[in-house]
Amino acid sequence: MPKKKESSSVIEAALVDSIDHLNDSVQRLTKRSRAIVESSKSYGIYFLRGVMYGLGFLFAFVIVIPLIVWMLQYIEWVPMLGDFIANIIERIEEVSKL
Repeated sequence: MPKKKESSSVIEAALVDSIDHLNDSVQRLTKRSRAIVESSKSYGIYFLRGVMYGLGFLFAFVIVIPLIVWMLQYIEWVPMLGDFIANIIERIEEVSKL
């Protein structure tokens, strides 16, 4: 009967090793899946960041720059700047008529 105890302890040790190996595999798998989920979130954040960056440029180009040019055309006390802005406004109006 001592052989049964020895063989059962060997089997038990093999099972414990298998369970430990399985546990390690599951932990590695969860770490990889977390990394995949986190990377997809960061791609979404980068995408939204790019969209906001583009909207900021669009806002500046469409609203802020024409507003500044419009305000600067009324500056008469700086002759060179006033004439330069007036020329820009005239060219913009010419192009918009075409």
